[in-house]
This record gives sequence, structure tokens and C-alpha cells, in this order.
Amino acid sequence: MFIILTATVTPQVDEHIHLIDPERRREQYRSAIAKWVELSEDMDLQPFIVENSGEDLPRLVRSAVGHRANRMRHLAVSPPLPSVVSMGKGAAEAQMLNAAIQSLGSGNELEMVFKCTGRLFVRNFDRCVSQAPVQQRTLIADIPRKNFSWIDSRFFGASLGVWKSELRDVGVSSNDREGINYEHELATSVNNSAASDDVAVQNFREKPWVVGQSGTTGHLYGTSFVETSRRTMTRPLDRLRRHFQAEFKGY
Repeated sequence: MFIILTATVTPQVDEHIHLIDPERRREQYRSAIAKWVELSEDMDLQPFIVENSGEDLPRLVRSAVGHRANRMRHLAVSPPLPSVVSMGKGAAEAQMLNAAIQSLGSGNELEMVFKCTGRLFVRNFDRCVSQAPVQQRTLIADIPRKNFSWIDSRFFGASLGVWKSELRDVGVSSNDREGINYEHELATSVNNSAASDDVAVQNFREKPWVVGQSGTTGHLYGTSFVETSRRTMTRPLDRLRRHFQAEFKGY
């Protein structure tokens, strides 16, 4: 099981982005890397960071965990072309994800590969997903109860074969200036997959507890008293709902 962490230490996109200082971003990547490496030591999970702004990734990882971190893979990719940059961060992230998936080669098509924005961490990752091997091609996300044209792309996953087919073109047409976000394309792919008999589309077993800072708005995720209290109060009912709505059949 892999968790791909998408990273851009020095942003190329200058629109629809709040957090642009490379050193602040670098420090947030360090913090997230350390947490993912620590989690990987307790469960069958291999963190994999992919970056597109020329950052020295071995040095970044060492500065985060104090050693080489053998379970952490890394991949440096070329910066996006100006034509991609003009489309926004979703299109640039899609290129990184496709490069990371290609680098995994032709391994087990049912191997689960999750994606998380690289500066963020999912505190309840182990309660969101099952560690049991999947038995069929699978796509898993935080399926909303409404607004099915938009699905949270900060954290989701799929079996390797689904990444190579159903998710291959997600983000390619993303254009922030035109209001077409990666999340819209992800929702389309999720709905199309759910309508087919070839992919099992599942809801996370628990609402992902994402912590970190939004690069788009600067909002701090998952740390306020109000947000923590609301999550604590609604968790039992939400888990029950997700149990009965574990499989998503599309809308």
C-alpha cells in the first residue's frame, strides 16, 4: 500500500494560491513527511513523495526524519510547462500523479495507492481504510451526501489498475480560471466508475481527519476547538452512515 504525497516547494502557479513562501511550505512538507514515515513504521504503508519544482528530495526527507528513511520513496519530475501552469495547480498536480503512477511500473494491479496533498496529514488514516488486500479493482474517496459534482481531492485512493485507466486523465483538463477544478474531474470519474460493473467505488470508513494548512486559502485544517468538537460529536453517527453506505453506486 502506497501513499503518494504531491509536493511543490516553490510554486509556479501564482493565482488562486495563498501559501507561496517556499520556506514555510518546506517546513510543512517536513512536518507531514515525519508523520507519514512514523505511521509507515506501524502499518503496511510506503510513503512516496513526488515534487516538481527542483527541490533536493533526499535532503528534504533527511531534514524531516533525521535519517534516510528507507520506507520513503521519492521522485523528482520536471516543472510543468507554462501552458500547464496557466491552467492552475490541479493540472500541475495531475502531471505529478501520473508520473508517480508510471514509476510504480506493472506491479500488482490491485495494490492500493492513496494520494494526499504533501503538506497535509490524515490523523485517522488507519481508521479510514482497510489494510486487508482488495479483491477487485477499487476506488475509494470521501463520498459526499450532496454536491456530487465535487469530491475532495486532498486525500483519496484507488487500486493501481484504476489509477492507470479510470483516473489517468483526471486533472488533464482542469482549468482554475474557467472554474474547472481537479475536484470536478475526480467527481466525474468517481460517478462513471460507480456506474460500471468493473470498479468497486467505496466510501472511507470514517471521515478523514485532515490536518495542515490550505495552500489555496490559508485555512488551518482539523485543529480548531469547534472543528474538533464537531467531529467528536458526529463521529458515531457518521461511521454508522458510512457502514450502511460503504459502496457507492453513482448518481
